[in-house]
Amino acid sequence: LYGEEIDLALRSRQANLTHMFRPRACASHRVSTGSGGARSGNYLYYHARNMLYLARRERPTAGMLVRVANGGAIVATMIASIVTMRLRPVASWRALWEGVADYRRGRTGPRTIS
Repeated sequence: LYGEEIDLALRSRQANLTHMFRPRACASHRVSTGSGGARSGNYLYYHARNMLYLARRERPTAGMLVRVANGGAIVATMIASIVTMRLRPVASWRALWEGVADYRRGRTGPRTIS
């Protein structure tokens, strides 16, 4: 949801751990109480902020053009989510903006809603 699964996969690869595919394995969430679900502002906020952090951590020596392109692709994906999922426009744009702004400020941890 917020990049934890990607982070875990990348860190395990860096540690030379073996990845295995288990076709019968199943994982599911019964409820989504932490974020309010994929249609919530929290989802947009955390997804945008954490994906930007993850991209920067994985490509620390990338040039400015690559960093801008990565960030632009992440934000563009979130904008597409707002449009295609027909989310509440004002709250959705605000959540996305706050996620990007907090990333730029270096802010981590729980979202503070102003």
